[in-house]
Amino acid sequence: FLLWNLYYFLQGLVLALMLGRWLHHISFQPKLSLVSGTLALAIPDIFHFFITFFTLAMVLGAALSYVFGHRVAQVQSVSHALYIMVRYFILNDDDGLFKA
Repeated sequence: FLLWNLYYFLQGLVLALMLGRWLHHISFQPKLSLVSGTLALAIPDIFHFFITFFTLAMVLGAALSYVFGHRVAQVQSVSHALYIMVRYFILNDDDGLFKA
């Protein structure tokens, strides 16, 4: 399981690097350089979004572990609660924890 996660992470990293190389390659043309210029200007906003996203996930995961950790076995530790919150935010998969 851990090896597959590492493999998928490395595949995503290689894909992102190839996309960056392609954007750098097409940036010499004036009309196509608008794409890379726009992405370069958007990097601080994207970085800020991810910092806010993971900070919110950490706060909610810690609160989930603190409030429900003694009753629900899935969130007894803070690390498991953080994993569940990030997975819920990204994949909308809570593993049956939040039942309506």
